[in-house]
Amino acid sequence: MHVGRTTSPQALLHIINCESATEMWNKLKSVYEQKSEASIHMLQQMWYSAKMSRKDNIASHVAKLEDIAHKLEVIGDKVSDNMIITKLLMTLPHSYNHFVSAWESAAQTERTLANLTSMLTIEEMRHSAAENPKGSALATDSSKSQA
Repeated sequence: MHVGRTTSPQALLHIINCESATEMWNKLKSVYEQKSEASIHMLQQMWYSAKMSRKDNIASHVAKLEDIAHKLEVIGDKVSDNMIITKLLMTLPHSYNHFVSAWESAAQTERTLANLTSMLTIEEMRHSAAENPKGSALATDSSKSQA
């Protein structure tokens, strides 16, 4: 049986010694199902262990979580927006605790992933301004000198 023209080199290695099409199919199925299971478990581990690092900003952290969620969805393990929202809120630094409380008291219809991302970006700017008061003071001083 000749399968070299339509089979990838990696797959060919698995079936080169098979005697029948059924044996080839069963071999490929077992190999790729195992890889799929391993991929799901690996991505789930990435999802559950994901944390926001100090060098991450809100946008990159959201993107990282959405990327893992998308990869899980592609292989058949759907992650809802509510799960992304929960994971995002759980992984924020302690300095965002007041924000989380405010978010949880917001109307249910307002608690979307898009709104959360937008509000967190604004909150991040507030944190940056509080950490760098010199930049804020310069903006205030320059506006006074122009008047």
